[in-house]
Amino acid sequence: MDFEVLYPNWGTYFDINELSDIDLPFPKAFKNFIETNLLPASRPVTSSSAKGGRPGVPIFEHSVINHFKQYEDASVKYLLMPSSVSLLPGLAKKGVTQVFHDSLATIYEMPHPRSFFSTPSSCTVTSSGDNKATLNCATATTLLRTELS
Repeated sequence: MDFEVLYPNWGTYFDINELSDIDLPFPKAFKNFIETNLLPASRPVTSSSAKGGRPGVPIFEHSVINHFKQYEDASVKYLLMPSSVSLLPGLAKKGVTQVFHDSLATIYEMPHPRSFFSTPSSCTVTSSGDNKATLNCATATTLLRTELS
């Protein structure tokens, strides 16, 4: 999740999955998911980008704190934040840790994000990318690929 470090859609340009996305067409189900699960007080027109620039970043930090499990269930693994913004203590208490820092950005890692590929049953899922997964299951199951859909 990008907290106003990269311009929207750079994830698409670099082929990186991101929650802060404004690619068009913007999926209605994803818009509804944001409004219902991640930012209930917000009504984003097209994305989950921080409104109001850097002063809007704390709003998103509090949203992650208040809806932590939902963000991890959405497969959010990293939080990309301006280096000028300090991580709220509530996120550190939940296990968010710094994995990179420079003068522009700080990257924090969520402790238990849902895998990009998952199943509702006890299968072994291995994947080396976003477009291919190998499953080892005792019975038939459904493979879920977490993405904008």
